Amino acid sequence: MSNRKEVIIDLEFVKRKTLNEGLLGFFGDLLKYTLFQIFGSDTAIPVKVIGKESDVKSFAKAFSSEEAYIRAVKKYGLHKKETYNKKETLDKAVSEFEKGTGIKWPFK
Repeated sequence: MSNRKEVIIDLEFVKRKTLNEGLLGFFGDLLKYTLFQIFGSDTAIPVKVIGKESDVKSFAKAFSSEEAYIRAVKKYGLHKKETYNKKETLDKAVSEFEKGTGIKWPFK
């Protein structure tokens, strides 16, 4: 039995708040923590993203694109075609997330 706490990302909460530097930093830290757990652990961590269905789908696409890009950088380095392709996919997913939700993606 794992004693890991479930990470809950409430997109509606983030959208309702004024996105100041502190909140954006917290959102970024939460995503960094989640990515670190994915890459630094053999066990899954429970993550729950809540909000409008379209926002959750957009978040999932951007987050999985972020993960795929990081994996490509680790495997191929920064200057390989495979990495550039993942970066293009990531940039598109992030743009769609930001336009659809009004939330700035915390990694650039």
